[in-house]
Amino acid sequence: MPNFRRDFHRGRYENPFQKNRLHVGKPPSKMRRFTGAILLTVVMTTWGVMIFRHPYFDIREVKITGLERIDEASVADVVQTYLNVNTWHLWRHRNFFVANERGITNAIKKKFQLESIDAAFKFPHEITISFKETPRVFLSATINGDVFFASGSGELIEPLSINNDLRNTLSTASLTPAEAPTSTLVSALIMLHAEHPEIPLIVVGRTTPSTLGENLFNSSASANILKFLQNAKTFGLEINYIIVPVETLPEADFYTNEGWGIYLNLTDDPEPAAERLNTLLKTKLKIRKGLRYVDLRFGNRVYYQ
Repeated sequence: MPNFRRDFHRGRYENPFQKNRLHVGKPPSKMRRFTGAILLTVVMTTWGVMIFRHPYFDIREVKITGLERIDEASVADVVQTYLNVNTWHLWRHRNFFVANERGITNAIKKKFQLESIDAAFKFPHEITISFKETPRVFLSATINGDVFFASGSGELIEPLSINNDLRNTLSTASLTPAEAPTSTLVSALIMLHAEHPEIPLIVVGRTTPSTLGENLFNSSASANILKFLQNAKTFGLEINYIIVPVETLPEADFYTNEGWGIYLNLTDDPEPAAERLNTLLKTKLKIRKGLRYVDLRFGNRVYYQ
């Protein structure tokens, strides 16, 4: 029996002479599209609220590594303060998907100066924050009474608390270029340097408050100070403290443990000046009792009293 093709297929009649049937579907109504969009929005919002607000995704553990001098608990308090803040009164920083490295590092940098900060997130509850502290190169004080540790570039990296008597002595001091400080100030500076003898003390004649991250002296002056100290150390000369009388001037007064000063221009290479000083000490100033200063600010000419 021949196999005739059916002319009725799945509830529709078809033309046996037309190979492709045309299906004309009815477009969805505006109401259906509107309802679908609303449902999609509701579903996405629900998922978003669940992800960004659910306690399961809260950061509960903060690991801190790399700190040596800075108090770990103080840094942890800054991080927790950042995590407890809400963004736009809806998203919480504590949420794993909301917290970000930039926000955490910016919060820490407002309180502490560090060479580097790296935050690594581990899903879903953990942050590991790695630090590299900026080396302390100088102990920097101003006659405003502010005392900071400073980096090799002169940047203030860490405040130092001092007693009120020392602060009052600093704040009432008067620094004049190429003039010896008063005995009261000398005693105060020696006391301050004795607390951290491993790094040089620099006193800047500045009367306005200092802030964390600020540079009291530029990197060029810092490099020349360190270079002169290194050269002086090679011929057994110990510097107790350095005074930069006026922060806008390129001059510095280096005071030795013998009590006399060395006047130096920080814009010049300090190595030739150190060589001239060494020659002077070996020839004309073998006995330095009563010596007040050696002035190295005028090229090859050396003055002393």
